[in-house]
Amino acid sequence: MINNNNIINIYNQNINKNNINGSFYIGDYPFFYKINSYYEYKKELNGYKKIKQYYNVPKLIYNNAEDNSGILIYEYNKNIYDNHGLLVDYFAKNNTITKDFILILENYKDIFEKTLKYKYTKNIDIFFKDRVKSRLEKYYNEDFYNSLNALKPIKFKNETINLQKVQKIIEDVKKFYTLRKQTYTVISQCDPNDLNICEDGMILDYLCGGDTPLMAEFATFIWYYIAQGEYLSLKYNKKAFEKHDEICKKKNDVSLSDNCLRFNIRQIRKDAINMYIDLIIEPIIKKTNYENWYEEFKNYLSMKILAVFNLNNMEQKDKILSLAYLIIFYEKDNIKSTDDLKKFLNSIY
Repeated sequence: MINNNNIINIYNQNINKNNINGSFYIGDYPFFYKINSYYEYKKELNGYKKIKQYYNVPKLIYNNAEDNSGILIYEYNKNIYDNHGLLVDYFAKNNTITKDFILILENYKDIFEKTLKYKYTKNIDIFFKDRVKSRLEKYYNEDFYNSLNALKPIKFKNETINLQKVQKIIEDVKKFYTLRKQTYTVISQCDPNDLNICEDGMILDYLCGGDTPLMAEFATFIWYYIAQGEYLSLKYNKKAFEKHDEICKKKNDVSLSDNCLRFNIRQIRKDAINMYIDLIIEPIIKKTNYENWYEEFKNYLSMKILAVFNLNNMEQKDKILSLAYLIIFYEKDNIKSTDDLKKFLNSIY
């Protein structure tokens, strides 16, 4: 006979700025749920329907919406448990790339090649264009720029960086998002972070599932692997890693002394980035003669640097780290090929 007192058990719960999500058991059966605003619920549901055509995803068990919110309940991947099952756990226990990670990249390569199109898309505006008003214009005002004016140039990665350049860059980023151009798109969920991809290749989180500018997907991947996955996210979104906290042992170190900034990433992350470029990005750029790809890339990357976390709420060294990378990437004007990009990246890791 079933003990009704213990029939439903909560495994974890996250109350985020944009949603509530978590997992629970009914008896021995695990489920994952997400509660969103009605708008994000509809986007997530539509994204799921598009992503499931190409990627391994959990089964959607139930969905329903009222006037202001909606809930989605999925089967829970039983391979995910404490410090196991997600890509974050893979990076916590590995120092070199293995076949498991290569298989995940090869799957992305195959899907991107199948779904590559040249078109207009608004699908990812919630992560990018919409954040100009909701985040850039709110976070970065005259007080912010004035605080930078008092800072001396920073020495970082053999470069001297003038932080007063940030205001002009942010204005240029805003201008980029006033344009609506056709671009090369692929089917993805545009948030390939370590918590959204399972070690078995299953894809989680579908808010922006569907037609994604290739350079938006690429920029999201790059910034996560450089600075978020083993530093910024661990520090400023710590709760998300509670069940997968072994990665904290790999946390990078940032130091700022005498206007010299120091930061390095692990070799496995560098190798993952180079492999992603070689396997996925380079063939598409060559195939399409994609001439303005770096212009798009740097503007998508800039939004990831500026509009995931509010830099005003960061420790000074972390704010300067983010702005240093912003300036280095945005001012680079001689990148024409993926070989150029790899040489550049390997000089600033």
